[in-house]
Amino acid sequence: MPELHETTYSREATIAAVREYYRFLTRMYLKESYIAEPPQGGWPEISRETIGALGKTDEVISLLRHLPYVESNNECEAQGAAMCRFADWRDVARQVSIGELPAGDVGFTIERELPQHIYSHVVAVTDGDYYNPAFLLDTKLGIVYWYECHSDIQESPPREPVMGQEYDGFDDIPGDEADWRSGSVAWAIPDFFELFKDLFRQLFYIPVSPRKVCYARPLEGRLVLADIYRAYGWPDLERYDKKACLKAVQDLMEERWPGEADRRERDE
Repeated sequence: MPELHETTYSREATIAAVREYYRFLTRMYLKESYIAEPPQGGWPEISRETIGALGKTDEVISLLRHLPYVESNNECEAQGAAMCRFADWRDVARQVSIGELPAGDVGFTIERELPQHIYSHVVAVTDGDYYNPAFLLDTKLGIVYWYECHSDIQESPPREPVMGQEYDGFDDIPGDEADWRSGSVAWAIPDFFELFKDLFRQLFYIPVSPRKVCYARPLEGRLVLADIYRAYGWPDLERYDKKACLKAVQDLMEERWPGEADRRERDE
């Protein structure tokens, strides 16, 4: 297993890992139009005056300024993993700048289900309600924490987690921060995004539309969806027919689980 002292942080490598992960999702199910790429110089709305209200470091702000994002508007609301919405920090910054979201509430909005003492160099990757998984990226250690990671992934992870992070610096941080970190599993940043690619390749995560993703194992009756993906060539991207596969999946969803079918996609 990789050791914590072997990991390093690189802004460029982190941006590349996120970009490649989103590109992977567009090859499987996500629409390319759902991905927003930063302009030259980065997102202007993300600044010390907006995201800086969280007390985050300049490095965190610089990283967020240059990341691509999955659109968070109501017409999209696409998931980047099973029941998982990735944070769109542009949207948070805009809300702060026009007064819709008081600066003091930014941390509560994004990191609301987590303890208050989250380091200034750590930033949320995901955003959502209690059921949305919590991933936090550490720009000093070069790792991503998965708070309360699923037990089956902990027991048999497709990628080896980093060992040693639960013992690093606990004497210098408040108790609830220590509890939060000890309740997490962490991976080196590139490995974290490769882990999620593996979960999709193995069809542990199954897209049920270009927006929604479900878990396979808790939904044994829906494993027929995995058979559809395999029939259309997944995970061989040279053979995979994305358009035909998603149509077959949506047809089956409307036939067997009409209440959960994403009919908005039919109207587009």
